[in-house]
Amino acid sequence: MSIINPTGEHKPDITRAEQTAVTPARSYGPWSPTVDATERVAQLRSLSALAFAYFGPDHRLISELRAGETDIGGFARDQDLVEALPALIHRRILSTFARVTWSWRVR
Repeated sequence: MSIINPTGEHKPDITRAEQTAVTPARSYGPWSPTVDATERVAQLRSLSALAFAYFGPDHRLISELRAGETDIGGFARDQDLVEALPALIHRRILSTFARVTWSWRVR
């Protein structure tokens, strides 16, 4: 698995330790192994916007999610920061993210 940043510069492959850090139970959204690089960046930006709405402009999660777009080390830390959020905020952010990211059937 590789990540290419917007300038086209190749980033190193994810190490084996980083691959095992994302367990199947934590393989959602941008951390899913089935998400391509372009979609991953879009999902990280979406999560960043939600974090901005919940926490304001100075929260660490926002800068880490934006850095995770090109930095594989930051990308691995991002999920830990999301998982460390208080339970209610965590559920609200992820449920809003899911609703915005994956469309629902129109009735």
